[in-house]
Amino acid sequence: MAHVSQLLKEKDFEFKCQSFEDTIADTSSSDIIYCDPPYIEDTQIISMGGMRIKKRNF
Repeated sequence: MAHVSQLLKEKDFEFKCQSFEDTIADTSSSDIIYCDPPYIEDTQIISMGGMRIKKRNF
């Protein structure tokens, strides 16, 4: 954690919360981008350790 914290202080990172279309439109060829996918909550599915399990299985 300390290493990541130090990198964030030393480098010129920019974090944005916006649509992926806006993010991609704002980039240049030297940028590295990560677009986190949207999370749609399904009340019938539970996530456990990376597995998606339907509630009816319990």
